[in-house]
Amino acid sequence: DFEELAMDGPPLLARTALTNEEVSELGVLLMRDKRTCQPIVLTVLGALAWIDSLTCFKATVLVGPIIKQLMTDGSLTAEFAVHTIRSILQALMMHGQHEANQGVLIACGAQMYDILRPKFPEILNVIQQ
Repeated sequence: DFEELAMDGPPLLARTALTNEEVSELGVLLMRDKRTCQPIVLTVLGALAWIDSLTCFKATVLVGPIIKQLMTDGSLTAEFAVHTIRSILQALMMHGQHEANQGVLIACGAQMYDILRPKFPEILNVIQQ
């Protein structure tokens, strides 16, 4: 299924998920808890560069809502912002040859740049490396 979808570009589900970004009530509670926030974010960002391209694809859809929620709550640090951009770039290096992954990763990277750049100019250093 996934490989068939990859031939046609990003599937409709992925395009819809990238534009319909919202963390559930339970997700918001978990993101606001200091004990669970960091492990969740690191797991999702780590999944971007996981060996399996389908895992990367699914994780890409989660990055936007999570980062937006952290920005809304004011709990996103410069370290997490830099790690987010670095993780997306690593995922592009690892999975960029897959058309479906490439499309959602580029869209996610551009979206994260737009969201993070005004508050965290240090992400430019990661992009310029």
